[in-house]
Amino acid sequence: MLLLLAMLSPGCAVDQDQEIAAYRDLLDGPQTTPQAPTYDPQQPLDLLTALRLANYHNESLAIAGEDYLQALIAKDRAAAAFLPTVNLTPTYSLRDKTAMGAGNPFVNKISPTHTLDVPLEAELDLNPIQDAAAVGAADAYSRAAAAQLLDAQQQVLLDVAKTFYHILASEQRVDVLTRSQALQQQRVLDSRTMAEAGIGRKLDVSQNEAQVARTSVQLIDARNAVQRGRTVLATLIGETRVDGPLSDTFDAPVDEPDFEQLIDIAYAERDDLSAAASRIESASAALKAAWAGYFPSVSLDLTYFLDRESFPTDVDWLSVVKLHVPLFSAGLVHADVRSAFSRLRQAKLTETLIARQVRQQVAIAWDDWSSARRRVDQLLVQERAAAEAFGQAEAMFSAGLTTNLERLIALDDMLAARLELATARDDSTIRCLELIRAVGRLKLDRIAQPVDLMFAPPGLDDESTN
Repeated sequence: MLLLLAMLSPGCAVDQDQEIAAYRDLLDGPQTTPQAPTYDPQQPLDLLTALRLANYHNESLAIAGEDYLQALIAKDRAAAAFLPTVNLTPTYSLRDKTAMGAGNPFVNKISPTHTLDVPLEAELDLNPIQDAAAVGAADAYSRAAAAQLLDAQQQVLLDVAKTFYHILASEQRVDVLTRSQALQQQRVLDSRTMAEAGIGRKLDVSQNEAQVARTSVQLIDARNAVQRGRTVLATLIGETRVDGPLSDTFDAPVDEPDFEQLIDIAYAERDDLSAAASRIESASAALKAAWAGYFPSVSLDLTYFLDRESFPTDVDWLSVVKLHVPLFSAGLVHADVRSAFSRLRQAKLTETLIARQVRQQVAIAWDDWSSARRRVDQLLVQERAAAEAFGQAEAMFSAGLTTNLERLIALDDMLAARLELATARDDSTIRCLELIRAVGRLKLDRIAQPVDLMFAPPGLDDESTN
């Protein structure tokens, strides 16, 4: 018996690293680096590295991964219905002597006062139709869980990318405002010197000081946005701090793709749509399992005695086969079937709803990116015009042909145009990433691909990389 227990004990061990690898392999994919990514504050952090850090360290993805692992375990549990359960159940009995046939050795032999039986029991309860359908339902549900995990991954990666570019936009605002503030402070000194010399107005000094204060307030807000964004980014990628420089290495596609082509990509590659289809398969199989409740089931009990002292001692094994034919289930099976039908209808409606939402999300993201690109083009024109206007105002003020207020207005217009342009450029990149997410391609291997393959038709991008 000790030998048997020693043989069975390894089956109780759980390799947690192997369990975690079940969803880590799905998240990491074949194109990513096998080593855990690390963050070096002394080196520029690019977008792809930030995405890999988040993919490896983000707890929300690990939580979703555990959901997928539990779905795999549920599939194994459903398949276990086809396997017997084996139990070792030693039984020791002790009782008083019987007065019946006292002194009769035969009676004492068949009715001893203490017995030890060591039976090895195997049990198998099987409804082939129901159990096979349950395995199919669990398998489809595990595929749905896998697709849900990948969909959650894309959402986390999008959050990281948006935070990354919000930080870059805020840092560009800080840079523009810092340079502008230095120029304005010099103007304050110049106007104050001219006023003290009697060749300038105190009004100009006050106007220049007000302009510096306004820029300083904007600079405080921009620096706070940078720190807030870096705190959020550190949380997303699993680091305590992100203090090093950020590097913008992502290039958005130059040409806008066709809208209907984007819809085809989304319908083919969106993970939430794939999950919805798998849930329909799972609900359909669950319906078959519910219907199978009307069919007979069979159970087999087999007992083998490793040691037996109870009467009759010379019987080493026994078996029992039972056929369970349901005649009246008090409406329980009927209720199970009704519930299964309802879940199937619900799954189909969910798929239809998600398909509508996918088309809506692609349409909105495509319009937003298209508008953002056109906005950048116009802001480039505005920034050049504002810079020229400020140069003219500066020259006219030096020649005494305009007031300091008009020069400050031109400076304010140029500063606003530069800030708006810097924000619009990063916003255009964010809108492009949102479109990539909307069509289901915001994945680590996709981001690492050439830009011209980002919106290639389904299947064409894979052929081009082979």
